[in-house]
Amino acid sequence: VKLSSFMFNCRLDATFPQIGNLISHISVDLGHLHTITSRLAWEKELWDKEELDIGQWVSYAPCDIDLFHVEMLSIFDYAARVIKYVSAQSTPYSFNDLRKWVKKSNNAETLGKDLSDLILSADWFEDLRKIRDTCPFWWYDNGISRKAQNLVSSFGRGLFKYSKYP
Repeated sequence: VKLSSFMFNCRLDATFPQIGNLISHISVDLGHLHTITSRLAWEKELWDKEELDIGQWVSYAPCDIDLFHVEMLSIFDYAARVIKYVSAQSTPYSFNDLRKWVKKSNNAETLGKDLSDLILSADWFEDLRKIRDTCPFWWYDNGISRKAQNLVSSFGRGLFKYSKYP
């Protein structure tokens, strides 16, 4: 944790405790994403060098990919709550519900064009949510290809395209 980040969070916590708490959760989840992706790359390296057996590979990689999606969606939900606190509107707590809310009648206008455009620009969010919601059911029907050039694209029978994510 950088000192400037720590000082910013302390000031934010004192002025806007709810927002400071949410920003702190986002920061922690971003750290988790870094850990998950680093660990997944390390696991793949071990697999490529045949230092990780098939049982471990098939157990560890899907678990990390599932957790990645859970953490990503948590970040979006925390962001939706920040928007709820800073906006004068009664917006939903979840990012999924917030996107639906913005699409309805005059809600985008009410929330403001820039913020509404930002929320709606995450058109790949729905894919993330679908993956997270279906992970427990489709990991086990899909083996992990030793020859996969792109680890993530080897999962899910091509149902979801990760290339859409920024």
